[in-house]
Amino acid sequence: MSELATIAEGPATRTGYRPGAVVLRDAWYGIAHAAAVRRGKPLARMIDSTPIVLWRDDHEVIRALEDRCAHRRAPLSAGRVVDGVLQCPYHGWCYGGDGVVVKIPSLGPGVAPPARFTIPQYPVVVRYGIVWLWWGDPAAADAALVPDIPFLEPEGVPPAAGGFHYSAPQELVVENLLDLTHLDFVHGAIFGDPFGGIEEITVEHTDEVLVMRRVSRDRRPPKLLARVMGNPDRQDIAQTFYCHIRSGVAYGIAWNTPPGWGFCLAMCNTPETPTTTRTTSAIRIIGGPWVYRKLAPIISMQLVVRQDERIFRLQAPRYRDDEHRADKSVPADAAGTRYRSLRRALTERQRGGDFAYRDGWDALDPAEAILMDGRIPD
Repeated sequence: MSELATIAEGPATRTGYRPGAVVLRDAWYGIAHAAAVRRGKPLARMIDSTPIVLWRDDHEVIRALEDRCAHRRAPLSAGRVVDGVLQCPYHGWCYGGDGVVVKIPSLGPGVAPPARFTIPQYPVVVRYGIVWLWWGDPAAADAALVPDIPFLEPEGVPPAAGGFHYSAPQELVVENLLDLTHLDFVHGAIFGDPFGGIEEITVEHTDEVLVMRRVSRDRRPPKLLARVMGNPDRQDIAQTFYCHIRSGVAYGIAWNTPPGWGFCLAMCNTPETPTTTRTTSAIRIIGGPWVYRKLAPIISMQLVVRQDERIFRLQAPRYRDDEHRADKSVPADAAGTRYRSLRRALTERQRGGDFAYRDGWDALDPAEAILMDGRIPD
């Protein structure tokens, strides 16, 4: 389905919108960078208010278990890996990669623990240097459902990587990515121009993914990067995001022409709690001198993140109240309002017990959708 951004208020802006109330299931969440899971040292993460521990066994395979010892609830992430199993720091109970207790020191040498002593284990896949955790029915976990990110190497590591917390539920973080008009004000000196030129926003979607494209023509180059870009008087800028509704994973490219450089950004937005999101990010720069390739990721993962976090801290608490007034929207909000509608529909399906991916959910080609070839639409 494709539509020009001419809609304003609709079902997605009605009252009762409570971001953070529901975490969608049967999806791969990018929960950490694989490099952060070091041998012998477990790593703590959280999803849907459930603590998770990531660790490497003796074969360097990353495992994921609930971060809660079955004995006295101590966090296993505070323990260590001993002889290929995860040892609790409190009483030394040891767990295999399947979550089964394999050793209890207090039982004495050679005494096997009861078979019923287990904790939940979660399927994981490593791709693009990111650890993907399946949140849902383990029997439905399918590696083919891991998001296809065209500008990253599946077996490689991101050229630039970052991770950070936001004081906002996942939905508001995703809406922020789909709402690129905020760049002109929140990040005006870096990316935007509040007195910008002509802007065209289009939205395409299936029931599982949404693509937003924003093409801005005849704009002044951003102040901070103008000199690095050769001080062009005017630019055409194409910005895209391909969003997976279930997981909140979003990725896209911003092309600045001239000089024709691409800023590629992937953000895996994991809902840790109803009010917080952990984002695992990856960046690739296409074109430009070394100083731009070095500077742009640092600016994005340091300054830009802080600017967005400031807005989230002010905005997010206002969605926690029982607010009966609907948000007002304009055509520029088409991607965000459509995202709300699609997420609401998936939420209702899952409440009814339907977790399946329907035929055609992946009909939008990621490389074509995010303008991977660098060709800005006429």
